[in-house]
Amino acid sequence: MSMINLVKKTEIVLAKRGITPVPSQVALAIDISGSMRDEYQAGIVQAVVERCLAVAMKFDSDQLLDVWVFDDGHGYVGQAKGDTIDHFVSREILKNKNIKKWGGTAYAPVLESIQAHYYGKEGKKAGMLGKLFGAKDKAGEAAKQAVGEMPLMILLITDGENMDRDLFESTLTNLRKRRAYVQFVGIGNSDLSYLEAVAEKEPNAGFVQLRQLRGIDDEQLLGALISPEFSKWIAKQA
Repeated sequence: MSMINLVKKTEIVLAKRGITPVPSQVALAIDISGSMRDEYQAGIVQAVVERCLAVAMKFDSDQLLDVWVFDDGHGYVGQAKGDTIDHFVSREILKNKNIKKWGGTAYAPVLESIQAHYYGKEGKKAGMLGKLFGAKDKAGEAAKQAVGEMPLMILLITDGENMDRDLFESTLTNLRKRRAYVQFVGIGNSDLSYLEAVAEKEPNAGFVQLRQLRGIDDEQLLGALISPEFSKWIAKQA
């Protein structure tokens, strides 16, 4: 399906939720642990990335989606955009020898990488703003404040629970200090009750599980990415 049609379907979901997109940054972290191999090879992950990009194109002013993958490690893949999205997963992930693949599952490393990317001194956005603000010792803090004014939507797609529970919960708690929301989307039939329970107690996190992605309706998947809980949260950021 073309990106134009996917964006139109995203607009339908947004209308059903009753929200107007607030300018935001959008990050995608997608599981590349061993149990996800079939989803990658079957093209399901490519389809998910396309729909995440459609969401980003309604929220991000640059219409870009920052993409990470993770197993028990993590890797920043780069930016997905409308004119380069075709075969993105095959080209930028599966054929990328620098991306670690098919390991265990840990959530904290990738969430910490995302935080550093947007809020840390080494982060891309922070680095650009730091140059504008001048002095080295003040650049990081000024950049953090400026970037922190814009909401951050993190979409984390996983098919299994993690091995780093304490560090994960600590990392997620740190995100409360930011205007950041983490939407966890569980896929498949694994028991994700722990992740669901953590998301339930966090004011800036939500959880939804999709048992079957093969043949899933686009609006159902987009509705999971733009959940009712996220819709309420983003409305408060306007």
